[in-house]
Amino acid sequence: MTFPEQWDDGTDPSTPTHQVHWYDDRTAIIRQALHTNFEGPFLYLLLGDERALLLDTGTGHAPLRPLVEKLAGERQLVVAHTHSHGDHVGGDGEFDEVVGKTAEDVAQYFGFADWPDGVVQFDLDNLPAILQNIKAGQARPIAVGDTARSPVLPDVPTFAEAGLPTLSASPWFALVAPAGTPPAIIERMNREVVAILKTTEMRDKFAAQGLNARWSTPAEADQLIRSEITRWARVVKESGAKLE
Repeated sequence: MTFPEQWDDGTDPSTPTHQVHWYDDRTAIIRQALHTNFEGPFLYLLLGDERALLLDTGTGHAPLRPLVEKLAGERQLVVAHTHSHGDHVGGDGEFDEVVGKTAEDVAQYFGFADWPDGVVQFDLDNLPAILQNIKAGQARPIAVGDTARSPVLPDVPTFAEAGLPTLSASPWFALVAPAGTPPAIIERMNREVVAILKTTEMRDKFAAQGLNARWSTPAEADQLIRSEITRWARVVKESGAKLE
């Protein structure tokens, strides 16, 4: 957390147009400075591994998008509102897509079936970030998309064990080098990385985040990447998905 003992009211024109304080490493609280507008609204940015959710866009009197993009990085950004007062929606025009302000728009986008009494789960990524919600009883896991059970959720079945043997969709990470890197260097890097991944310390760190530490040969990694490209290209083609 980076909360100060006392918030700067932002009346000094020489101070930044927005203050950023972190509630935790996934939640940023943004305060629009009073010298930009007398409302001085608070905005909230929630970060997942793959997506980020921005709640409110301020009054529109100070550029917000550059700051949000810096904080969100490469994550897909979803912009919504806590309510539709002018000091919470004034910056909407900076963003390409914003969830509508009416109750009907919000219910439709987030999938509320029983508005306003219903509760929905909106995932910002995969297992690691939602793990705390599962442990707190705020979300109930049904199945994991990996081919093996998660070490932190050993009682949760895979899709195959749940009766969907052909369904497997799990994010993975690989270390790659520029094309043309000498094979000897590739082999050495592989040996060093595999040795690190095999240590108890590293495997425990991965497991704490809901991740499985796995390793392979360079040839096996190459085969995985090629097979995934082929697999998902077919999914895109058969589903008719379009980039928007």
